[in-house]
Amino acid sequence: MYWATMQVLKKMVSDGSIDDIRGEAKGVLMMMETFDFVFMLHVIHRIMGITDMLCRNLQEKTLDILNAIDSIATTKVLLLKLRNESFDHLLMCVNSICIEYEIETPDMNAWYNEGTCRSCQQKSLVTVEHHYHFDMFNSVIDYQLEELNYRFNDDAL
Repeated sequence: MYWATMQVLKKMVSDGSIDDIRGEAKGVLMMMETFDFVFMLHVIHRIMGITDMLCRNLQEKTLDILNAIDSIATTKVLLLKLRNESFDHLLMCVNSICIEYEIETPDMNAWYNEGTCRSCQQKSLVTVEHHYHFDMFNSVIDYQLEELNYRFNDDAL
């Protein structure tokens, strides 16, 4: 799907009849050709794969409360497992895609720079890997877990 979308956007950039369409397609294409985009696409794909099972289970007409509680608990466990055990594998997959599509990958051992990279704007000294692992990957999963805990807390169940 990624490759097909890239091809459509490239066609729109080269053959688009309206300048605005060509410009927007070029902007989207540029964003899709970044490590950040590919990384977040994979993160969201994994999370949605796990939560989709919960959504399907909760929509079954024959679902009873015990199975619903079990599905919620299983989803939380799977998200925690993803958070605690899957970053390295996800990063390998992202790097593989980036190599395949010739997308520049950052040096994970370099210092992560925020803003315009001026020293006065740097709040903390963390590596690029730390940024992707803890500030992005773990944060997104933690947010999903918080939402599940909020929606399906012990009082509600």
